[in-house]
Amino acid sequence: MSPLWKLIVLALFLWSAANTWQQLDQANRFIQQGPRFTAQDGLALCERVRVLEATAYGYRAVGKRPLTCDYLERK
Repeated sequence: MSPLWKLIVLALFLWSAANTWQQLDQANRFIQQGPRFTAQDGLALCERVRVLEATAYGYRAVGKRPLTCDYLERK
């Protein structure tokens, strides 16, 4: 293998390693930010949307049914 190919392979390896490190660092910073939208928040939002859908004329007029919101146990 010629020295030019070795240099190209080394450069590609270093670029790939730097890219992987950057992505892992970005994911770690995202994880360390703290609490996010939880399943309980989703249930509360689903129930609010269900009430809106049940009372919205346009939604009922096309024959759609409101959400059930039964994907999580209620506390």
